[in-house]
This record gives sequence, C-alpha cells and structure tokens, in this order.
Amino acid sequence: VTLFRDILLKVFKQELSHHLPTRVLPISVEPPVDLVTLFDAQVEEIKKLLGPGKRRQIEAVAKLRPLVIFDDTMRGTTEQPSDAKLRRLGADIVSGTAWTEMFKGVVSVQITAEGSGQSLSLRLSKKEGVPVRLVKENEPDARFVALKRVNELGFYCLGAKQLAVKCGLTMPKTVAVVDYLGLRDDLDCYKEFTIGRSRFKQYSMKAIDAIKTCLKEQDIDEIWAQRHKNKPRSSG
Repeated sequence: VTLFRDILLKVFKQELSHHLPTRVLPISVEPPVDLVTLFDAQVEEIKKLLGPGKRRQIEAVAKLRPLVIFDDTMRGTTEQPSDAKLRRLGADIVSGTAWTEMFKGVVSVQITAEGSGQSLSLRLSKKEGVPVRLVKENEPDARFVALKRVNELGFYCLGAKQLAVKCGLTMPKTVAVVDYLGLRDDLDCYKEFTIGRSRFKQYSMKAIDAIKTCLKEQDIDEIWAQRHKNKPRSSG
C-alpha cells in the first residue's frame, strides 16, 4: 500500500487518500482466525518441524516464541522467554502434550472482533478453560484478575429517586426493597461518595436488576408491611 501510494503520487501527482477511505485498511491474504484455530495450526506446524528426520529447531523456536510471549502476557508476565524454556516447550509438543495444557493463559481468554470499527473485546470465562476469579480492589490474594473502576460515579449513576423511577416504585417502597435485599452492603449495587461537604448515596444499574428480580418472586406489599413491622423508616 505504501509503495502504491508513493508511485501514484510521484507519477500521477495524486494522493491515495483521494481514492481510498482514510482509515486503517486490514491487508491480509488469509482471513483472521480465532485464537484456538491459530494455536492449533501453529502448534501442529511446530510439531512437524521438530518431527523425526527434520529437527528444524531454529524455525520451530521462531514459531514458538510469539505464542509463548502472548501466553505469558495473558498471565501478567512481561519477561522474554528463555531459549531453555522454548526448547522445553518444544519437547512437550513433540511428546504429545496438548497445547491447552501448556498455554493456560490463552485458554482462559477469547478475543472477538465486534462492530464495524477496529475493536477487540476480552471475554473472561468462568466456565471454560482455566478458572478465572474476579477479586475486589485491594484484595491481598489477587492471583487471577482484579478490576478497578476508573469512573466510579459513572458506575454508581443513580440516586434513590432515579432508582425508584427506573424500578417503577415510589421512593419509600424502593428504599424498603433496598433494605430488604441489603443492597447497601453490596459494593456492586451501592456506594457513598463525599464531594466537598456533601455526601451522596448512589446506586448502580445492578441495583435495578436486583430489585426487579426480587419483585418477580416477592410481593412489594409484603416487603412494605414487613419493613414497618420490623424496621424503622430510613431515607435513601
């Protein structure tokens, strides 16, 4: 593409951008494949290179290195793999060890392209591949994946009145359900913020789902009656 652009400009005095859209152009003679297919193909090729009568060690290591780097990145390791590690993994491939046992960082993540732009999404699966556990921020034993919300107010975007409107309830009854479910003890649903001298009690969109799910099984009038029987009235 660069060569064609230069020739077009030099010979015809025309910019390539006048003929093609000014965005990133995916150029490939083969369509992109998912990670599983990619690793299946690459590992099989490495196995052939290291097979009896060939022993093309240098080529095999060259193919194996990016796979190991990618897997290490998924595990949070940024160091370059040593030659000894690459040779050991090559021997494991020849011996018949499944690559899903060797590259567990890759097994736990699936990369998919969505939409019309150049976007990638990471899907963390709790049911496929190696186990993935989400831990709370500042949890000491964060061995797997820790998530930190950068825009907290964007996540906890609802006040009590807004929550009531979203749930189709009066504000007092909404607060009754909140107390019934204990949502103010759930960090996924509720958090308090201090801005200047003001304190704000905010709910997330997950609070809406929790309340609506509850009302499918529990009658709001029973929750309201129980609240007045057992607990004093409180504000949202």
